[in-house]
Amino acid sequence: MVHARLNSITLHGHGLPLPAFFASVSSVKTRFSPLDYIRFLVATRASPFLVSAFDIHHMGGAAQDEALAALHNSRGGGAATLLDSGNYERYWHRNSTWRPRQFCSILARAATPLAFCYDNQEPAGDIDQDTEDIIGRVTSAQAVTNDTTVIAIVHGNRNVLPTLCLSVAKRLAPILVAVPERELGGGIIERIETVRAIRTSLDTTGAYVPLHLLGTGNPWSLALYTMAGADTFDGLEWCQTSVDANTGQLHHFSQADLFMDGASSAEAFAERTLLHNLAFYGDWMAQLQNAVSENRVQEFVTSRLPSQVVATLRTRGVM
Repeated sequence: MVHARLNSITLHGHGLPLPAFFASVSSVKTRFSPLDYIRFLVATRASPFLVSAFDIHHMGGAAQDEALAALHNSRGGGAATLLDSGNYERYWHRNSTWRPRQFCSILARAATPLAFCYDNQEPAGDIDQDTEDIIGRVTSAQAVTNDTTVIAIVHGNRNVLPTLCLSVAKRLAPILVAVPERELGGGIIERIETVRAIRTSLDTTGAYVPLHLLGTGNPWSLALYTMAGADTFDGLEWCQTSVDANTGQLHHFSQADLFMDGASSAEAFAERTLLHNLAFYGDWMAQLQNAVSENRVQEFVTSRLPSQVVATLRTRGVM
């Protein structure tokens, strides 16, 4: 059964329009500290955004207190914030000490409306066993907080993801189900096909279950995965690159001067670039939200992506 797409979800009394892009904050492959980014996002009233429990834990002391207070105040202002498990940072920092206990200690204090569970990145490969493992991780995390809705992260290869996502969704009736983009397939065509297969599978639950893709921040990908049936995303591109608002293409951070109109020339270069990027993502997602509500996402893709790209998508059968 096909269900009408949701135009928004409600997070503890505040609406989040769909599709949505969470601007990610991380200590990995970024220019400034996580606390600096949190300060910037809260000061500019950016929403939604994602922070890492690993990074907050490792701030310690006054910095940790400031970050947690900023998240609390941001939530009070209606911002949609999402606490990540920290396993991305654990992997890149080669930190073998990061455990669910430390994650839950941050989760209990972070006051974010949403949080991912502490995910198992090496699933068994058995649908029933992996479903039970995911349910247990969500349940144990949810037990430490009444203020945050915990979301399942589903890991697996592209052949099992549709079935595993459905199995988890049937058990949890979740507000979102999350899948890492990198596990959807080798290239964008395979990944679009997998998103479509997951959406088809989730639509058999009897209710619309939004799909979140982890690590997705390329504007073209946001549009293509939205067309395929994904609903929310997070990525670091907003703070790693500079975007050409005319094309939706990403470039080196230092090239931002080529794409900005100079209206914010009083700020430092990095701040101007981040503001430029956030403004773009806000506008891009607003356009996608309108396209979803009017059932014309494919029209958005054909109007914003180059004709040769659209031709390839059609030739490969994903449009």
